Amino acid sequence: MAVYKCEWDRSPAGGPWIPSIFMPYWASRIKLTILEVNIQRLQDITELQAMEEGVKPLCCSESYRAAFRRTWDWLHKPYGLAGWDANPWVWAIEFKGVEDDGTIRATGN
Repeated sequence: MAVYKCEWDRSPAGGPWIPSIFMPYWASRIKLTILEVNIQRLQDITELQAMEEGVKPLCCSESYRAAFRRTWDWLHKPYGLAGWDANPWVWAIEFKGVEDDGTIRATGN
């Protein structure tokens, strides 16, 4: 039986919390397979890649890439991390979801 932290009984009877990094594969709620790993400069992201990141333009005149830039700066700059203008090196990891039977999910799922 898998118990997730949001459902964990915090009383002593619940036992100590074990971080998810030690979770057995069968207990995971999502399964992913890595298809490709690249290192690239942040600003090398394409319009299609930005769209696949899930960002949403604020209006019809904003591109997905501009929305990604806005989102990146919103997530990183307040914490003193490299913003868009610093153009840091980043890992670009492409992955797909995996069904319980081991088949790779179709694109868009």
